[in-house]
Amino acid sequence: MSAQPSAIGALRSRSFALVWSAGGVSGFGDKITLIALAYASWSLTQSAFVTSLSVVIATVPNALFGLLAGALADALGRRRTMIACDLLRVVLVGAIPVSFALGPPLAFVSLLVFLASVCGAVFKPARLSVLPDVLGGNDLGAGNSLVVSSDRLVEIVGALIAGVIVAAIAVGAVVAAGVMPALMARARKGRLLIIGFAANGLVLVLLAQSPSFGVLVLLFMFFGMTNVMFLVPNLTIAQEATPAPLRARVFGARIALLNLSRSSS
Repeated sequence: MSAQPSAIGALRSRSFALVWSAGGVSGFGDKITLIALAYASWSLTQSAFVTSLSVVIATVPNALFGLLAGALADALGRRRTMIACDLLRVVLVGAIPVSFALGPPLAFVSLLVFLASVCGAVFKPARLSVLPDVLGGNDLGAGNSLVVSSDRLVEIVGALIAGVIVAAIAVGAVVAAGVMPALMARARKGRLLIIGFAANGLVLVLLAQSPSFGVLVLLFMFFGMTNVMFLVPNLTIAQEATPAPLRARVFGARIALLNLSRSSS
């Protein structure tokens, strides 16, 4: 009596194990990138429209390029296409934190995410179409079951870890907000603004070189702290220097200009 096919049996195929693990790592990175982009878009612009647009930019390639992507994978070779797409995604996704550190318009970062998503849209049909080449008979069904279940698991875990990062930023911001009144009572607001701005930029550079997830979470906590360190003096100076009758329109213009500078051109 022949053994029943199982996911473990499918993983005995080295080729399938490589395809499965590559898909899992790629999917995990996609989820983290999407949530991080949405959070960064909201933090920078406070605009629901811009945040929604960022999510659309990251997800629409799957709908736009599905047919073309499959044809491209068939024409170029499925394995070659998968390798090329993942190498390109490594470069594009790795450039995102560096871009945040250098401070280009949010539109440039969104373009990097869009291009990475295009690579993902090409990778997915290539991965599914290569499975019959590496698994035969009943093992193909077991392999597909493992791919589908692991894809769903990656989505859940990716969202949880992204949530940890966002929580770390919030914790840092709360801690900094608690100590800022004492700091502002002892130091000049302009000096705190400059120190906070410089420290925030330094943290962004360090984020791009984080050696582990634990260090990454810690750095995001410091990011939240340094962000508050320059934002609070900035707002306070503007409030104190602006005549009361003009204050609302000045801050309205400030918010509008910030949104324009971060989400366009």
